[in-house]
Amino acid sequence: SLGALALSPLIAVGKAWYGRDSEDREPRREAAVAATEVWRRATSAPLGFVAGSFRYDNAAAFYSPERPSVFVGFDYFGNRWASPETIAARGLLTICKTDDEACLDATERFATPAARRETLALAHAAFGRTRDRVDFVVTAIPPR
Repeated sequence: SLGALALSPLIAVGKAWYGRDSEDREPRREAAVAATEVWRRATSAPLGFVAGSFRYDNAAAFYSPERPSVFVGFDYFGNRWASPETIAARGLLTICKTDDEACLDATERFATPAARRETLALAHAAFGRTRDRVDFVVTAIPPR
């Protein structure tokens, strides 16, 4: 146990530098924080719902300081806490990878004339290593 404890910092650095797991490479926290800033520039309302590309929607709900609800897969049936009325009343923030056509198309269905879009290029950095850049389209759809 003491050996494992002593080696744990080296294992963490090794995972950051050489890990192939998406958990170690994707800029989920960075995307959540940057997308929340897009929301704050678009509206002064609290962030109500977030949706987006696989795992980025949950990451935004987890890492965003505003603690929004997740609107998984843009699907009302699977998200009983969301309805067209609550989405319209509380707003929606989407985080789509630029190559995720399904996410971008779903965002278009929810977008209003007040929606604000920004493109972001983010990379995950840990222990002195920066991973590959990921491009996003972030859309803030303010409450009505």
